[in-house]
Amino acid sequence: MALTKIPTAIATGAASGIGLALTKRLHQAGYKVYMADISPQGSTVASSVAALSRQAATRTLIHPYRLFADSGRIDVHAANAGISDSDDMYSTVSTSEPSKPNLKTLDVDFNGVLYGLRLFVHYARKQKAESAPENETPQKKFIVTSPQMGIYRFTTNPIYSAAKYALVGLVRSLGPTFLISDNIAVNAILPAFIDTGLGPPGLIEKVRASGNSTSMETMMRAYQYLLEEDTHRGKIVEASGENLYWREHPSFQDGIAKWLVEHPEGVWKEAYEQKKASMAAA
Repeated sequence: MALTKIPTAIATGAASGIGLALTKRLHQAGYKVYMADISPQGSTVASSVAALSRQAATRTLIHPYRLFADSGRIDVHAANAGISDSDDMYSTVSTSEPSKPNLKTLDVDFNGVLYGLRLFVHYARKQKAESAPENETPQKKFIVTSPQMGIYRFTTNPIYSAAKYALVGLVRSLGPTFLISDNIAVNAILPAFIDTGLGPPGLIEKVRASGNSTSMETMMRAYQYLLEEDTHRGKIVEASGENLYWREHPSFQDGIAKWLVEHPEGVWKEAYEQKKASMAAA
């Protein structure tokens, strides 16, 4: 497949809210954008966004494999899709055996991002392998949206919060390696409450009245910074109010944790490489 020279982005959760705002911003910057969303309004929204740009039309996605396989060129993946708790962990205990928790929140908020990252890395490598040697492949960007509840407690939606915590851990753990091995920058943006009109009844009005909402422009500044900066890897930026805050890895309480975490090549990697080799030989 011939690679287009037009930079290409993939955005999930792109039919509304942050995903839609980013899609429009990328279009204005000259990107071809593939929109992924389960919303029945997705096609209509995509058509309206495409009308704003003279670049190739925006498309909606049905299956993630088709999205990555059809794009031909991949430069940016913005993982924005997310849903609130699909089960009530505080439900009244009954005398009968409880059912297995509904794990849809984890499937969408964490597993979907994990799958998207695997696809992104696969097709980025494929694109590089198919490019002419003299054509330098620009750095790829995988940017995760994981709201503030990925570093703070969120008692109302604990499953949602757990998924977002997991994303922060994923980004911090994978980011440094992928930048070195594949020139892929994996980072995350943690926005506070942004008035997208998508919250439950009454919530938006209360946050507006309190003056504690965050502007969409603050979120777009965070995206722009990560898109333009090539040195960040595994970084977490919190977007709150009008400000951006870099949230660094927690400090070590003693030398034991520091040694175990900062010496993975000699401690963990060798052992797990041996384990993988044993599993492959079995």
